[in-house]
Amino acid sequence: MLEWDLQVEAHHFCACPNAEVRQCVIYDSDRPDARLIGTEYIISDKLFETLPEEEKVYWHSHKFEVQSGTLQAPRVPVLAEDLEMQKLVNTYGKTFHTWQVDRGDVLPFGPPQLMMAFTGDAHGETDPRMVAKRDAQYGTNSEERRAHREKALDFSHEPSKEADHWMKGKGAYQLQLVKTEFTSGSGEKVREE
Repeated sequence: MLEWDLQVEAHHFCACPNAEVRQCVIYDSDRPDARLIGTEYIISDKLFETLPEEEKVYWHSHKFEVQSGTLQAPRVPVLAEDLEMQKLVNTYGKTFHTWQVDRGDVLPFGPPQLMMAFTGDAHGETDPRMVAKRDAQYGTNSEERRAHREKALDFSHEPSKEADHWMKGKGAYQLQLVKTEFTSGSGEKVREE
């Protein structure tokens, strides 16, 4: 079940092994005491289109996050941020959170959760209090960013209909852990004590 009230501030720190892929670790803040809460793989539209159909259901688009101004690069000059956002607008992410800080968990309990991104205003997805708090903390204004980006960036590309599966009434996918037998390298079943 989707829980809209469970939202988390996500700070991405990414490496780019090539122009088509980013590998990100996600923290709940940018402070020294930040908690590592997950990972995200970000791929280009070109790579997304090559994925098997059954894989695409795990990926979300980034267009709305960029267009709405909710995705930001704090402390980065606006022109440099624009260059980054134009690269991200047509990408797709596959995100797993391992620590559910939004539930108040004090440690990373349970299996990782596949996370999705905000995909539109009409859904009432983004908690305005979280956005206001973030904007105040970093001296930014999401509405001003939105207006600026509408003029500065190209949003003509439409995300694939195969992404954002959960928003199309097709359900959300989550991991379920299943206990299996364990065999040693020799193929023998390992006994429980």
